[in-house]
Formats: sequence, C-alpha cells, structure tokens
Amino acid sequence: MGRRKDLKVSSAVSAIKCTRLGGRAAIPDYNTVQKFIKTGNIDYTEIDKRVAFYREGMLNSQSTHN
Repeated sequence: MGRRKDLKVSSAVSAIKCTRLGGRAAIPDYNTVQKFIKTGNIDYTEIDKRVAFYREGMLNSQSTHN
C-alpha cells in the first residue's frame, strides 16, 4: 500500500472502531472497511456479532469468578 492509501484505511478503521465499545471486538474487518471507504456507510453486522460474543464471554467469566 502507498502512504496515501495507508492513511485512508487507518482513518477508516479508526472512524468505525470508535462507534462501538470493545477492544479487539470492535475493530472492523477488511470488507467492512472497504465498504465504508466506497460508500460512507458502516455495516455493523460482523462487528456487532463479535462485540456480543466477547460480551457474553466476559459475563460468563465474571459469573465463574463470583
């Protein structure tokens, strides 16, 4: 990738990431980023699945430690 494209992709990832809580779970995949760059719309389908998966795991781990 060229520097210009690197900056565009990293900015898109950051813009999408800050719309959802969660560390790794909220980081968008490649297809989500590319679609956002092309259309300006964010498809949250995969992100929300990951966030829910991690949230469920956190809730389960907390209940086993209490």
